[in-house]
Amino acid sequence: MIICSDYSTDYSIITGSEPSDYFGGKELRKLFLDIFSVSVTLTDVSGVITDKFISVGKTQAFLKSNGNRLIDKVKDDGYALYAENGNLFICGKTARGTLNGVYGFAKKYMGVRFLTETETYYPKRKKLSVTDKLRLVDNPSFAIRTFF
Repeated sequence: MIICSDYSTDYSIITGSEPSDYFGGKELRKLFLDIFSVSVTLTDVSGVITDKFISVGKTQAFLKSNGNRLIDKVKDDGYALYAENGNLFICGKTARGTLNGVYGFAKKYMGVRFLTETETYYPKRKKLSVTDKLRLVDNPSFAIRTFF
């Protein structure tokens, strides 16, 4: 499943109704611009869903997908990455879990490296693809990753 190639994409980003979902979508959109030099359309639940999309959070599209069964395996601040019908879903059980999913996807598939709290490495790439059989659950080793 090719999401981005040669500075172009047919995908948009849709987000759930939680403010953290929209924030995660904005972060993902920024990563596409920084890494692939591609501007991706970002829309919340009230926007128009295109044929190909990346879903961030518990969107209506996610709730209708088979990923709903995968989310049952997610614990605490963990997340699920799931591909279905040419679309990508990033979702956690919690708001923090969904954001962890966005950053986990950026690290694993986009090559981003979070070096320090203020320094991040963004590789320059032309292509982003994932398997259309993607089914990944990432659960934290600890129930709480950080203290506030």
